[in-house]
Formats: sequence, structure tokens, C-alpha cells
Amino acid sequence: AELKHGAHECVLTSPENVADGICNICNKDEPVEFACDLCNFDLCSPCSKLPPKVSHNFHTDHPLELCLGKKDGETRNMLCSGCGNLFSEAFYYKCKDCEIYLDLSCAVLANIETGWDAEEKLHYSHAHLLRRCRPGTNARGSCLLCELPLSPCAICYGCVLCNSFVHEGCLDLPREIQHPAHPDHPLIRLDYTHTCGDGKVCDACG
Repeated sequence: AELKHGAHECVLTSPENVADGICNICNKDEPVEFACDLCNFDLCSPCSKLPPKVSHNFHTDHPLELCLGKKDGETRNMLCSGCGNLFSEAFYYKCKDCEIYLDLSCAVLANIETGWDAEEKLHYSHAHLLRRCRPGTNARGSCLLCELPLSPCAICYGCVLCNSFVHEGCLDLPREIQHPAHPDHPLIRLDYTHTCGDGKVCDACG
């Protein structure tokens, strides 16, 4: 059998001997349903049935189209309008007319009750606008303010460009405090323009 799929430019064929492989869309280790041997491109059965366009109750104004990310080696993060997760998969559904993106997990859901509140804030801890999100499965690093590790499902404000995050609960940490280690003057929390240089040594604990 042959398949022309929007995720790949070549015609895909069913392998004579079915074996497990890493699907190029969902990245799961599944039996290969269709493949392009020339390009080493494999599709599992569920992903081979992904439609090029879907009409979704979450966004009824326009159809959502299956999109292929750019193959330039750069990681581009996007915010899923359904669940709020940041994702960098090569495939997703997008409204060509609106800034609506759905990762594959949300796109196949029959119903999404409410969309993610992707409020944006400008915060002194970072140079760019931060958007309310969850770091998602690719979470790395720590909160810009408390420096605790990020968890994939933590509600944060993040920079899509820099993949930097602030826990939602840390946004209101005071910018200025009085501390017994230096009672003469208030201490001011450094912003991103001061913390991106050489490391500093704590004068209280060394």
C-alpha cells in the first residue's frame, strides 16, 4: 500500500516486514505502518491517519492545518492554546488566520472545554514578554527568581524565544528587602541586565 502524507514530501509505502521504529511525528517506538526508506522516515498507524485539516470545537472560526516545523536544526517553542504546554515538536496544528496552535495531544481530543489563559507580562527578571504557560516535557533549568528546578506541569510565565521561566508564584517576590546581614541599606533584587555577567559571591555566607 502507498500513502501520500502531508508530513513528508515522498510517497510512503507499507514495509514488507512490519517492525518497530521511532515514528517521525509522535516520536514513539511503535510498529511502522508506512515508511520512506530513502529518507529514513517512519510513521506509526495512528499518525498515518492524521488528517491534513481538522475542524475543532476549540476554534470554530477556521480549520486547523497540520504543519511541519522548519528543518534548520533550531528548536522553536510554541505555546499550545489548548493545554498551555510549551512544545517544540516538528508537527502541530495551526490556524493560518489566527494565533492558534494545538499540539498533537490536544488536536486529537474530541473536546477542549476552555482554552489556556496565555496572559502576557513584562517582568524585570527578563528582557522579553513572559507568557503564562507550562514548561512541558522539554522543561530544563530552573526558575529565574527562586532558582528551583522546573517541573513540566508547573504554571509559569515563560519566554518562548529564550526558553526561560518564572514560577507564577514567584512573580510577586519583593524587588527590595531589608536584611539583617546589611541593615544600613535595602537590598534590591538584580534584574537580568546584572545577572548575565560574572557570578557574584554572597556576602552573608560566602
